[in-house]
Amino acid sequence: MMNVTVLAVGKLKESYLRDGCAEYVKRLGAYAKVNVVEVNEERCSDNPSDSEIQSVIKKEGERLIQKIPKGA
Repeated sequence: MMNVTVLAVGKLKESYLRDGCAEYVKRLGAYAKVNVVEVNEERCSDNPSDSEIQSVIKKEGERLIQKIPKGA
């Protein structure tokens, strides 16, 4: 059976989105082992500068890279 890992930044806040994702994972479960991994999103100001946006993207990217399974 194939392993599928979904890496995501942040958590889904709306219940209808969480329900939809749960249904999708359930349906995929018949064909593959599905693992959803969420990493914390980086906070930034209400009006971020380009350098602040790049810093946030870099930090979130590093968190995602750490969660990639070995052998992927």
